Amino acid sequence: MSANKAKGTSFETDVVNFLKPEFPHAERRASAGKNDKGDIAGIYNAKGSWALECKNVQRITLSEFVDEAKAEATNAGADYYAAIVKRRRKGVAHAFVVMELEQFRSLVSVSERETGAGR
Repeated sequence: MSANKAKGTSFETDVVNFLKPEFPHAERRASAGKNDKGDIAGIYNAKGSWALECKNVQRITLSEFVDEAKAEATNAGADYYAAIVKRRRKGVAHAFVVMELEQFRSLVSVSERETGAGR
C-alpha cells in the first residue's frame, strides 16, 4: 500500500470512529472504481441516508471533492452527500464538511410551524 493510500485509509478510519457514537452503523466501504459508493456508509438521519467521501490530501479542490461525493451518492442511492476534508495539523473533529449550499438549505430548513414563527 502506498503512503498516500495509507494516509487516506487512516483518515477514513478516524472519521468512522469519530462518527460511531452518534451513528453506530457507520463503516468504511471498499473502493469500487467508477461505481464507487463513497468512503463511509451507515450514516442515516430523519431526512435520509448519506454517502461521505473522505479526503486527506495536500491539494484541496473543493469542487472536485463535492462532485465526486455527489456521483458516489447517486451510485449508492443515498439522499445526501458530503466531502469530509482533513485539515492539516488538526484532529479529525476539526475536519471540514463540504456540500453544496442548496443541499445545506434543505437540511437545515424547518417550517414556520416547527419554529413558532409567524405567530
